[in-house]
Amino acid sequence: MGTKIITILWVAGSAAFSQVENSPTESRLSPAVKSFLLPGWGEKALEHPKRSTFFFLSEASLWLSVAGTFIASEAEERKYTAYAADHAGVDVNGKGHEFWVDIGNYSNRDAYNEEHLRFRENDELYSLDTEWNWSWDDASHRSKFEGMRIRGDRLAKATSFLVGGVVLNHVISAIDAAYLQNIQKESTVSIIPKVDLETHSSSISLSIRF
Repeated sequence: MGTKIITILWVAGSAAFSQVENSPTESRLSPAVKSFLLPGWGEKALEHPKRSTFFFLSEASLWLSVAGTFIASEAEERKYTAYAADHAGVDVNGKGHEFWVDIGNYSNRDAYNEEHLRFRENDELYSLDTEWNWSWDDASHRSKFEGMRIRGDRLAKATSFLVGGVVLNHVISAIDAAYLQNIQKESTVSIIPKVDLETHSSSISLSIRF
């Protein structure tokens, strides 16, 4: 079902792209901007079909991979939450990721709370009501749950990396289109990497002057 939806969206996007390409607005966009919006668009406008096809196919492949890992991650999450409900009596509603990590590491809520009380981590305790209660019926079931949860997390992380690949594909295509245009028309392209030491994040600033 997920693959069919992505295919339909891709076909619809291609049709929309064809309409935009023939509109007056399309002619006012620079090749670099076109490729940043849709990888391969700028290369196509500059009459480089092979490079355009490469970026088009890369974009399609990346989005299909994103859809695949996302759907698999969601399926794995449904699987391990249902498993926890069956074998640990968990109320699955309204639980965040940290809760699923905790129940995979402790046999029951009392064991979890007792350990955190020893370390005086009172803010980390779970309330003593049925909503946050769990108790595994067997250690092997807890171990199996933890394996499923870890697989789900890895798939979710893979989805994030692939989304990063999509962004990178847009940036590279924009740079490529700017380079191709630079052969025909003098332009300046500057790429400035930025690193924020406080938030431990990084970004790329792309500036194109014609």
